[in-house]
Amino acid sequence: MRPITGAVSIHSHPASTVEQLRALLEVGRLVRDERDLASLFDRVAATIADALGMATVSINVHRPAWDDFEVVTVHGREAARTTLLGNTSDPESWQPYLDARFRRRGAYFIPHGDMDWEDPYPVYVPDFEPSGQPDAWHPEDALLVPLEHSDGHVLGFISVDEPASGQRPDDDAIDLLVALAGHVAAAIESAQNTVVAERHREALAQLLEISSQLTGSESVDGVLRAVARGICSALGFRKVVVALPNPAGLFVARGTAGWDEGDPALDFYLTQDDMGALLDPAFEVEGCTLMTRHEAEVRVGTRSSYQSRFNGRGARAWNRHWLIVPLVEADGSIIGFVWADDPEDHLLPSPERLQALRTFANQATMALRSAIDVETLNRRNLELAALHDTAFGLLERLELDSVLHAIVDNARRLVDTPSAYLYILDKKAGTLRMQVGLGVFEEHAGQVVLAHQGTSGQVYLTGKTVVIDDYSVWEHRLISFDEYRFRAVVGVPLTVGGELAGVLGIARQEALPFGESEIALLERFARLASLALENAHLYAALHRSERLHRSVVDGSTDLIALLDEEHEVLLASPACLSILGYSPGELVGTKLAAFIHPDDLLAARANVVDDAVAEPTTVRMRHRDGQWVLVEGITTPMRNEEGAIELTLVIGRDVTEKERLQEQLRQAQKLEAVGRLAGGIAHDFNNLLTAVRGYAELLLIDLDPDDDSARESAKEIARAAERAASLTGQLLAFSRKQVLQPQLIDLNEVIAGMAPLLRRTLGDDVVLSTSLAPDTGATLADPTQLEQVLLNLAINGRDAMPEGGTLQIATTMLELDEKDELPHADLKPGSYVVLTVADSGLGVEPDVVESIFDPFFTTKEVGQGTGLGLATVHGIVSESGGAVWVESVCGQGTCFTVCLPRAA
Repeated sequence: MRPITGAVSIHSHPASTVEQLRALLEVGRLVRDERDLASLFDRVAATIADALGMATVSINVHRPAWDDFEVVTVHGREAARTTLLGNTSDPESWQPYLDARFRRRGAYFIPHGDMDWEDPYPVYVPDFEPSGQPDAWHPEDALLVPLEHSDGHVLGFISVDEPASGQRPDDDAIDLLVALAGHVAAAIESAQNTVVAERHREALAQLLEISSQLTGSESVDGVLRAVARGICSALGFRKVVVALPNPAGLFVARGTAGWDEGDPALDFYLTQDDMGALLDPAFEVEGCTLMTRHEAEVRVGTRSSYQSRFNGRGARAWNRHWLIVPLVEADGSIIGFVWADDPEDHLLPSPERLQALRTFANQATMALRSAIDVETLNRRNLELAALHDTAFGLLERLELDSVLHAIVDNARRLVDTPSAYLYILDKKAGTLRMQVGLGVFEEHAGQVVLAHQGTSGQVYLTGKTVVIDDYSVWEHRLISFDEYRFRAVVGVPLTVGGELAGVLGIARQEALPFGESEIALLERFARLASLALENAHLYAALHRSERLHRSVVDGSTDLIALLDEEHEVLLASPACLSILGYSPGELVGTKLAAFIHPDDLLAARANVVDDAVAEPTTVRMRHRDGQWVLVEGITTPMRNEEGAIELTLVIGRDVTEKERLQEQLRQAQKLEAVGRLAGGIAHDFNNLLTAVRGYAELLLIDLDPDDDSARESAKEIARAAERAASLTGQLLAFSRKQVLQPQLIDLNEVIAGMAPLLRRTLGDDVVLSTSLAPDTGATLADPTQLEQVLLNLAINGRDAMPEGGTLQIATTMLELDEKDELPHADLKPGSYVVLTVADSGLGVEPDVVESIFDPFFTTKEVGQGTGLGLATVHGIVSESGGAVWVESVCGQGTCFTVCLPRAA
C-alpha cells in the first residue's frame, strides 16, 4: 500500500476520551523517561496502536547523512514488519502524500483511489474486505502525520492503518494522533540535540585533556602525533594529517593518525602560495576552511591521491570535502596546518565541532612552538642537559649495569660521537675489562687489556686523562681496533673512594680532535659519573646484605615479626602462613597481640626485657580457622641511639604438635605405670582367687547336703570369687597382659550375635538400633574381647540415659591416605573397620572427656562403677592395633568411635 505498518490487538471500537488522555500521558512519560530511541519508537508505536485502535503503526525517521527516511519500527502484523522494516525512501517520494487536499487537522488522510500506490518503494496493503458502511476504512486508505522539528524541517512520519472499528478515524482520533506525533517529534529533536551536545562536551573534555598533555611535551614529533590522534578520537575523523614546513619551506606531512605507514597519498606538498589560495575567507567557518573537493582543486590542484571514503548524500552530508585548519602563531604567521578527513558520522562538521577544532588547533600551535623552542634550546645546551641528566639521572639509578650503560651513553651524546666504551678495573688481576661498549665497540664488550695497553691502559698507569689526536699511528694502540681507523681518542679515569675504578673512553673515526672545552666537559662528567658509580656499588652491597637477611627470614620455619612502637607489624616472615594461616602481607599493619589468647597476654608482655633475651614463653595464638595454636616465642627490643625502644623483634615457633606429643607421652607413661601396677595386682589377686574358689568348691563337697544355710554361704563365697575373677580379667585387659586369641572376624556378625543380649542388658526404656554397612571386611581381633568392648560401651550408654533413650550401633569403612588429616594420633594411613556407639543421653562435660579412658576414673556414685569399663575398652582396642575416641555434647548425647585395622 504505502509507507506504513504495525500490528496490535484489534479493538471493537475506537478509544474513549479517557483512554486517549491516558495515551497522551503515556507517550509523554515515555518521552521523558526513555533514553534509547529505538526502544522509544517501539513503545510509542504500541501506545498509538492501543489508543487509536489501529492494527498497524509504523514510524519513519530522517537520516541526515543519507538524506532519506528509514522505517525504524513497525508495530503490527508480521507481514507488515517483513515488508517495511528497515526500508528507506527519498524525501521526494513523500511529497505526493503531503498535498494540501489530503491535509486534515495537521495529519494527512489519503483516501483510496486518490493515490497510485504502485511506486518503487516496498508497500504493505492489508488483506481485508471493507465493511461497505459509510466512512468505512478501505485497505488502500492511508493516514499519516509528519514529525516536525521546531525549525520546521521534517524529522519523520507516523503512519497508521487498519482501524479495529473498520471506520475512518474521526477528528478526535486525528487530534490525538497529531498530539502524539508532536511528543514523538520533540523526543527525536531532544535526543538529537542531546547526542550533539554530549558529543560536543565529550570532545571538549578530550581535547582539553590532550591540550594539557601537549604543553608538557618537549618533542615536536610527540606533539604532532598527539594532535593528530586527539582530533581523530575526540572529533570523530578517521584520517588526520598535521603538516609543517620542511627546510625548503614546503608544507609536508609530519604527524598522522589513521594512515598506514608509507601511504603514497601522504607524499604531497603545499607551497606558501597554495596555502594563501586555500585559506579563502569565503570558505572560512569558525576559523577553519571548509570547501568541496572541486573548489579546492580549482585553487591548488589534486595534490594528494586520497579521496574521502565516508561520504553521504544531501546538503548536510560530507562529500569529499576539504577541511583545512591553519596553525597560526600570535604574530599571524602560519607554521603549519591540519587536514582532517573522513568524519565517522558522514556529516559536515557542525559549527560547535569546528569551534572545538579551531580551539584545539590554537592549543596545538602553542604546544608546537614550545616544542620547537625546546628542541632548539636542547641542541644549543647539550652540555648542560647531559650534565643535568648525569647529576640527577645517574644518581637516581641503582642497578650497576644500568648505571654503567647510562654513563657511556651520556658521554657519547655529550660530544656527539657514536662510539664509546667503559672498562672496569680488576684490582686482583691488575687488568681492565670492557664492561660496556656502544657503537663499533659493542661487539668488543668483555675484552680484557693489561696496564700500558691502549688508552685505558695508559690511564691505569698514570691515573690521568689521556688524549690522542691520531690513534692510528699511536705506539700504544690496540691493534685489534685498526680496522676502524680511529683518529681522535680520549680516556678519562673514573674513581671510587679516591681510587681508580674504571676508564671512560670516546673514539672518533673522523679527523676531529677533541678540543679543550670537550675534554674539560668529559672530565666534569667523569666526576659526576664516579659518584653515580660509587652510589651503585653501595647499593649493590646494601642489596646483597638485604638479600642475605631476607633469605634468612624467608627460609626460617619460625614466625619472625618486627613490631613498631605501637606494636603494629612492620614485617612478617612467610612462616606466618603455615603457623597462623595468614600471609605476611595480611599481618602487616595489624597488632600481633590481637591474635594472642586474652589469658596469655600478661605473660607475653612480661617476656619483653630491657637488656637480655627473655626466657621463651608459650602462649596461645588464634589461627585463621579459629583454632588456638601453641606458640613458643621470645621478644627482643631494638633501641635507637638515644636508648629508646624503637622496634621489637618477635620470634616464635609452633609447639602445638610438640605439646600434644608430650601430653600423649605423659598419658602413655601414666597408663603404663598404672597398667603395670594393675597387672601385678591382678596376677597375685588371681592366684588368691584360685585358692578361694578351690576351697569353696571343696567346702561344698564336704558340707552336709541338708545344711542349706552353710552350703548357701559356700556358694556365695564361690560367686564372689567369680566376680573378683571378672574384675581381674578387666585389670589384665587394661594392662594389656591378658593373652589374646586374635582371629579373622566380621564385626557385623559380632554385633548381630550380641544384639539379643544387649537388648536385655539395656532394658525396656532404651531402644537399640543398628546400622551395619555391608562388605566392611574382616578385622584381626579376639572375638571375646570385642564382645567385651561392645558390652562395656553399651552399658556406659545405658547408664548415661537414666530416663531412657536411643542407643545406635553402626559400622562403616574408613580409608586414610598420606594426604588425609588423621582423625586420631594413634591411626596411620590404611584401611579401617569403624564401629560407632552413640547414645542420646546426658552427654559429658569437656573436662571429663579428657580423662574418660583413665583407669579407675568414674562419674558414677560410690559402689556403682569400678572406673575400669572404658579403660578396658581402651586397652583392648589399643592391644588390637586400633584407636578409640569420644565426642560428646552436653544434653545431646555421646558417641564412641572404634577404628580397627582391616585385614588384608
